Amino acid sequence: MLTALVSCGDDDGGGVREVRLDTSFGSGGVVFTPMGEDRSGGLPLPGGSAVAIQPDGRIVVAGEGAPFGVQSITVVRYQPGGALDLEFGQAGVATAEIGGRSDAKAMILQEDGSIVVAGSANPRPSTYRVLAVARFDPAGVLDATFASGGIATTDLDDIYAEANALELERDGSLLVAGHNVGHPVVLRYQPNGTLDPSFADGGVFRLPAPRLGERGLFAAITTDVRERLLVAGSFATSDDRYDLGVVALDASGTLDSKFGPGGIAVSPIGLRSESRAAVADFDGGIVVAGNTQPPLVDGRRYDIGDVVLAGYDHRGVLDTNFGNRGVATIGGEGLQEANAMAIQSDGRLVVVGGSEAPFRLRILVARFLPNGQLDRTFAGGVLHLDLGIDAELNAVAFQSDGKIVVAGGAIDAQYHRWFVVARFVVE
Repeated sequence: MLTALVSCGDDDGGGVREVRLDTSFGSGGVVFTPMGEDRSGGLPLPGGSAVAIQPDGRIVVAGEGAPFGVQSITVVRYQPGGALDLEFGQAGVATAEIGGRSDAKAMILQEDGSIVVAGSANPRPSTYRVLAVARFDPAGVLDATFASGGIATTDLDDIYAEANALELERDGSLLVAGHNVGHPVVLRYQPNGTLDPSFADGGVFRLPAPRLGERGLFAAITTDVRERLLVAGSFATSDDRYDLGVVALDASGTLDSKFGPGGIAVSPIGLRSESRAAVADFDGGIVVAGNTQPPLVDGRRYDIGDVVLAGYDHRGVLDTNFGNRGVATIGGEGLQEANAMAIQSDGRLVVVGGSEAPFRLRILVARFLPNGQLDRTFAGGVLHLDLGIDAELNAVAFQSDGKIVVAGGAIDAQYHRWFVVARFVVE
């Protein structure tokens, strides 16, 4: 049984609006797609990591799964009503198997209907991982004209690399952000899947160490109204502290000295903080969403537990008109995580993730006003939904009719896991 738990708050004058599951989608507004077993543990839950809506209303979700027995980059396409699109891939599911394990963390749709995903892969049995980018044609078949058989893998001469974010440029080039053994990196691929030698150093930007210590990662990438690349991440600012921040690059992959101190803006929030998502706002700034660990309570250290948003202006300075001196949070008892964010046409920000309940992990959907205040007209500001098993959201997108589509992962006590897709109506 699905149970909606809505946080209550003061009405801002517009009236509190009901946020409910769209019963015309799937079963009561939710679709579960089986993805095999997973015993790796950790958060965010494995499953759907990215979601996009095609012009015809079909919904595409990418992530990691083992629908055919091998842990693979997995893309699933659904009809507008939530049924699997049997014309796509193999009965609605397409995979790219790269070695013993591969995954997709980000996805974009191209104008011709092609689907590009980015993540990582183990090309041989070990902990060694490489960056992976794959392109599928509109029918869910790997595109043989892209890289090698539809897949580009990039070994950065080290033992562990992952891609977390993907951005499509106007000329069809692809920007991929992630890390290489804890060092933040951005790569640019040409439309054919080869590295662009004109970008940074042979197609790869590495954050100069020790600008922010020796460790960190990029989690999100976007382009602002000035055509700058804004890359959000988490950076080691001391031996035991990480802080969220943003790096600005020009089109050539060079740090933009007009943003923050030398192209980098980092904000100490709580005891530590991390970035999971970012969007460029309509005023030339950027909003970063992630998680923060509140100050110590009675001398005890807790896991990161609060959702946090940080708003920066075009100079890389915290915007004092956003939230509380540039920072907005969702606190409360237990763990609450933000994993993804999207901006509506009116500038409101929808954040999704997960929150702890006494018996299981619930999905979380929240909406903020453009000024960083919780949107109290949106079901009071924050909605927690119990799906009956541990579940968490990792992606959000908007339909043309204003409905909110979210995707993530779910897992039960026997380690069976699913892609989870849900659709909400705001009334």
